[in-house]
Amino acid sequence: MWSVSLHAGANTAREVIGRGFSNRWMRAMKKTAMSKKDREELTGIPDPADGAEFDALSDADKEKIYRYYDTHPKLTGLRKPTKAEQKVIDSQVAAERKKRGRPVLGEGSVQIAVTIEAGLLREVDAYAKKHKIKRTQLIAHSLRKTIGPRKSA
Repeated sequence: MWSVSLHAGANTAREVIGRGFSNRWMRAMKKTAMSKKDREELTGIPDPADGAEFDALSDADKEKIYRYYDTHPKLTGLRKPTKAEQKVIDSQVAAERKKRGRPVLGEGSVQIAVTIEAGLLREVDAYAKKHKIKRTQLIAHSLRKTIGPRKSA
């Protein structure tokens, strides 16, 4: 009976080599989807056949296994989410995206295109630079001063 290994679904090296199938095992490892680099990374990582063998490992060996699988997650065996689950996931992702970026001030902002005379724009930029404020802040402040204070709803 073959045991399931932690490494790429192959049998444990100990079991396969112990039965005299070392060449077959090496050929199987070469045919897997793993790259040569990934196979080389596995050489120093213990491969316990079951939970009892894992429990018998030293803390350092357990840490090696943990670090490998923490950086190389194995996603086989996961099912696709149902439509209802995917809807929840999508809404959570959308909610997280809404939180990104600059904080909303007031009712938020809207980008508009305004044509302004070039000389006036230079004056606006110079004034904003002198007073260490942004052009947008200066224009918003000027408009607020012209229109008057906000009216409560």
